[in-house]
Amino acid sequence: MTTDGKPAPSIRAVHRASPYPLYWQVEHDLRQRIESGVWHPGDRLPSEQELSDLYGASRITIRQALGNIASDGLVSREPGRGTFVRNHKQTQGVRLTASFTEEMMQLGYDIGTRVLLQEIGPATAEIATHLAIEKGAPVHRVDRLRLTDGKPLAIQRACLPADRFPGLETADLTGSLYRYLRETYGVVPTQADEVIHACLVSADEQAPELFEVDVHHPCFLMERISSDDIGPVDFSRSLVRSDRYQIRLGLRSG
Repeated sequence: MTTDGKPAPSIRAVHRASPYPLYWQVEHDLRQRIESGVWHPGDRLPSEQELSDLYGASRITIRQALGNIASDGLVSREPGRGTFVRNHKQTQGVRLTASFTEEMMQLGYDIGTRVLLQEIGPATAEIATHLAIEKGAPVHRVDRLRLTDGKPLAIQRACLPADRFPGLETADLTGSLYRYLRETYGVVPTQADEVIHACLVSADEQAPELFEVDVHHPCFLMERISSDDIGPVDFSRSLVRSDRYQIRLGLRSG
């Protein structure tokens, strides 16, 4: 048990025969645990002595590792109280067809949604191409501001073919859109194609005010087409704050 009464995390001792310095091994492991959600914002890490025992490393080594991740803003060190995980970027690996809500919940965040626009209108040529429908065919458009822990993270615009989802224009979409489609229409996206661009927040004229940042703030622009066995389910365009979100990809040779 740790000093705050929580079970001690399963941690392997450092490898003294490794070419990597002991402090780096500890630092790397702590980073992975924080960024993967083992410890959440506000959680207190085990004490220096507890970490020393868990990693089999000296307190000087532990102190150096903690100092490095504190310098990067992952934790805050409070004299007399301990080391606490700070709010940090939401990190996502290779993204599957899970909804934004499901992704963020898996990372341990409280999700909030503000619906900005919910209407039916004619498909533009671009939307028609993405949804494999005729230009001018009716589509649902849903614009939402997504928040994590009460802070703006993304503006999402989803377009869906109206003939597949009658009544969606009056639905409560403050939760997961994909969950609503599954529970109401029995539709579950099974594949998605996504393109991610770097851009400025000014790519969406509403974004600087909604994100509470200046017009030069960097963002990700994510464009996704999700489909099931019948055809395209939705085309979404998400503008995401790059200072609060990052994507990690695992690469392999061969």
